[in-house]
Amino acid sequence: MIIKVILSLLFVTISLGDELNETYNNFVSQKGETIKFYEYYLPFFDIKYSGVNASVRKYTTDRDIAYFYLLSYRDYIAAITYEDLLELINAIEPLKNESEKDMSSDIQYTQNKYITNEGLQLGYYYSSGMKGKQIIFGASTPNVKWFLTFDTFLSNNTAVIGSIDSLKKSLIFGKNKIDSLVNQPEFNK
Repeated sequence: MIIKVILSLLFVTISLGDELNETYNNFVSQKGETIKFYEYYLPFFDIKYSGVNASVRKYTTDRDIAYFYLLSYRDYIAAITYEDLLELINAIEPLKNESEKDMSSDIQYTQNKYITNEGLQLGYYYSSGMKGKQIIFGASTPNVKWFLTFDTFLSNNTAVIGSIDSLKKSLIFGKNKIDSLVNQPEFNK
């Protein structure tokens, strides 16, 4: 009964981004099974003025085990599968390279992003009209602002990232945490 109440509260929060968390919702809403989860909080990364938190969550059911890298921001939770986590990590360097090219071009405004299978968007926008102005979002490259968008259909769901390198470190830390959990056979029963 207590598990059902906790999961009900969890679904209220996560339901705000149902499309974003389809894989997650499918796993944690299996009927007729006991579902237990373990949460591992990760170090904060440099997101100014937004309060994004990261963790790894391990779910066990009677038949299966699943791992998710979670990003929470305001009332939004992105439950990222291991495969999407790897894709996000791999998408960062090409996006960084493109942002450098954009800054050296005569483009007045551009936006470039990577979208996971679940709909989480990681990207940047560049405006040449911002040249000479100081960016207040921490370690962002001047004239380039990095962002995470949790749901394309809801408002107030985009976090501006202070440092893309810091986010990459968090993603890698989450991947390594999942790898270490997978490699603990006595814990994976």
